[in-house]
Amino acid sequence: MLCCGLLFYAAGSLRAEEEGGADSSAAVEAHHHKHELREHRRKVRREAREHRRAVRREAREHRRKVRREVREHRRAMRREAREHRRKVRRAAGHRHD
Repeated sequence: MLCCGLLFYAAGSLRAEEEGGADSSAAVEAHHHKHELREHRRKVRREAREHRRAVRREAREHRRKVRREVREHRRAMRREAREHRRKVRRAAGHRHD
C-alpha cells in the first residue's frame, strides 16, 4: 500500500516536471490529501471500535445487574413461600389438636 502511494507520488512529480514546472505542488497536495484521508479513516474506525466496545460493556453490566436482581427476587419469593407454608402447617396442626 505504501509503495503504491509512493509510485503515484513519484509519477505525479514527474508529470509536473514534464509539464514545465519544477513545482509539483499538485502531486504533493494529492499525496498529503491521501494521508489525511487515511488518518481520518483510522480515527473514525478507532472511534467506532471504542463505541462498540463501550456499548458491549454497558450491555454486559446491565445483564449482570438484571440477573442479580432476578436471583435476589427469586430467593426472596422462595423464603416468603417457605415461611408461608410453615405458618399454614402450624395453623393446620393447631386446628387438628
